[in-house]
Amino acid sequence: MLAQWKAELASGCVTCIDTDPINGTFAAYTSLDVHRVEILEDNNINLRRFDEIFELIMAHEHDAVIDAGATSFLALAHYMTRTRSQRCFTSSSERRTPRSHRRRARVSRHAAGISQIGQPVP
Repeated sequence: MLAQWKAELASGCVTCIDTDPINGTFAAYTSLDVHRVEILEDNNINLRRFDEIFELIMAHEHDAVIDAGATSFLALAHYMTRTRSQRCFTSSSERRTPRSHRRRARVSRHAAGISQIGQPVP
């Protein structure tokens, strides 16, 4: 629903990515032009495929919606924490427009939240 809303605001202004290895429901929405990224390899999550996700995000100036699914969400969160992926968005600020700065801030806040996963709750 989020991707549909973003797409209705401005046609083509959302990058949609489906990485859910169990079901590709998001990818079935052909009107959203969802990129399917197969992250399973020999029944294991190939963390290198997450690089492809970030390349897709960085290739566009607009927001992205990712369906990681329950199966791969923790692996994606771990990858983002380990590689400090939010730096990709911060280091490219010179090339960004003011609208993109707001997007980068949202991504950074989300990535900061992800870094708290697995840590004790105070």
